[in-house]
Amino acid sequence: MNEELFVSGRNIPNIDPYLNIWHWQIPIYLFLGGLAAGILFLAGVYTILGKEKEMQATVKWAPFLVPFALIIGLLMLFLDLKHKLYFWQLYTTIRLQSPMGWGAWVLMIMTPISIVWSASYLSEVFPKWDWKFEFLRTFEKWVIRNRTYIAWPMAIYAVILGIYTGILLSAFNARPLWNTTILGPLFLVSGMSTAAASIILMSKNHVERKIISRLDLLFIVLNCFLSPI
Repeated sequence: MNEELFVSGRNIPNIDPYLNIWHWQIPIYLFLGGLAAGILFLAGVYTILGKEKEMQATVKWAPFLVPFALIIGLLMLFLDLKHKLYFWQLYTTIRLQSPMGWGAWVLMIMTPISIVWSASYLSEVFPKWDWKFEFLRTFEKWVIRNRTYIAWPMAIYAVILGIYTGILLSAFNARPLWNTTILGPLFLVSGMSTAAASIILMSKNHVERKIISRLDLLFIVLNCFLSPI
C-alpha cells in the first residue's frame, strides 16, 4: 500500500496566500449604510421631540445626503454580487432568521422613505420649486402634516438598518472576533457617530453643534467600550 500526504489550504487559487470574502464595494456600503442609518435615526428622534426649528441641520439638511448614500450603497452591493440577475430572489425568499433578508427589505423600505422625507423640504431649500403636478403637491402637503408619524417608523427602521450588518458579520463562526452579538450594536453606534460628525460639519447653529457634539462624544465612548471584541 502506498501512502500519500495531502496538504489542504495551500496553492489553491483565490485562497493562497490570502482570501477575499468581500471586496472593496462592501466597506463602501457599510460606511454609507451606517451614515444613512444614523442621520435618519437622529432626524426621526428630533422630529418626534418637536425640535425641528432648533435642530434644522439634523432634521432638514443632513437627510438630503441619505438618498444618495443609499443609492450608491445599493449600487456597491449590486456590483459585489456574483450572480447579478438573481438579486430579486432576496425578496421572494422569506426567512425571518436571515440578516441578509432583513437588510434587503429594510433597504427597500428606507430608500423611498428617505427620498420622500428630503423631498418634503425641497420647497424650503428652493422657494421657487414647483412640483408641476397637482397630485405631487397634495402628497407633499400630506407628508408635511404627518412628518411626526413618518418619523416613528423611520427611526425604528434606521436602527435595524444600522444593526443588521453587524449581525450578518457576526454569523461567521470561522472569525472568532466577528462571532459575537456585540458586533451589531458596535455597527449601530459607529454609524451614529459618523452621522453626528456629518451633522456637525453641516450645522451653522452653535447650540445644535454643541448638542450633537455631546452625542458624538457619547457614541465615541460607546465605540471604545464595544471595540475590544
